[in-house]
Amino acid sequence: MSFVKTTVQVTNKGEEIKWDTEVLIIGAGPAGLGAAMSLGRLRRTALVCDDFRPRNLKAAHMHNFPSYEGLSPLEWRKKARKDIERYDTIHFYEGAVNSVVKIQGGFEATLSNQSSLKVKKVILAYGVEDRLPPIPGMQELWGKSVFHCPFCHAYEHRGERIGVFAKGAAIMRFIPMIYGVASEVTLFTNGKSELTAEQIEIFQRKNVRIIELPVEKMIHDGDSLRAVIAGGERFELEAILGGGPMPFKMKSDVGESLGCDKDEKGLYKVDEANRTSVPGVYAGGDSMSMQHSVVGALSTGQWAGATAALDLLSEAFSA
Repeated sequence: MSFVKTTVQVTNKGEEIKWDTEVLIIGAGPAGLGAAMSLGRLRRTALVCDDFRPRNLKAAHMHNFPSYEGLSPLEWRKKARKDIERYDTIHFYEGAVNSVVKIQGGFEATLSNQSSLKVKKVILAYGVEDRLPPIPGMQELWGKSVFHCPFCHAYEHRGERIGVFAKGAAIMRFIPMIYGVASEVTLFTNGKSELTAEQIEIFQRKNVRIIELPVEKMIHDGDSLRAVIAGGERFELEAILGGGPMPFKMKSDVGESLGCDKDEKGLYKVDEANRTSVPGVYAGGDSMSMQHSVVGALSTGQWAGATAALDLLSEAFSA
């Protein structure tokens, strides 16, 4: 690990605090890299911590990203990081952030190699981790023929028989999107659907099968889905939208430990400039928005980095 040159701030109590870097960015996916570039462009110092747990690790290609359509997510990360490494104020650490605590004027972080550093600002860019149901075959197919975002992956399965795993209000959001792409749609609710009589009539009219049986396993050939077994019955399919959306959890508890407020979906609450409820802490990417896509994470991360840069420069200018 390498840190940027130490700077010194004198507090209003006359104490000298040696800051190892101005901003700690936790996560090196699209949000973290977007934040890093914004900071680098205004000559702010930052350390990007990358424990390499990208959400789209199992996806061979990413989509809905003009100019990078179909590129491997790992290749994109490699290229983006190379672009950012040209900024000499941005450094990288290959490892995790174990903890972050508030100190006078900023924060102190402990890294996975047990070293510590003092920073003025923190950007939460670690995203979320999908919690897949324990259905045999789903782990193997995740990111391939089982996916969570129709905009990212449905087009590659156009004209195929696609199943949708969903319950509640999510059903009426996801089924129309898949219906416009697939040759045949099957809804799996893994129990009673709770659909209204009017919704059931629409599905029957559109030839959407409703399967309320418990899903037992997925039959596949390598990365290709062949069928879903539910209630002992076999349903021939080529792809599954494991949507609804899939349950997820934060990849780190740093935000919670700092006291960042969350909304009813479990995401960090931020203002229009991506500041969390804790002064000096910002958030970008999947942990603060349901716009779960590479482009969306990149955009919100870039904005979080821009806000952190603005706050740092404004504070220094007014000192």
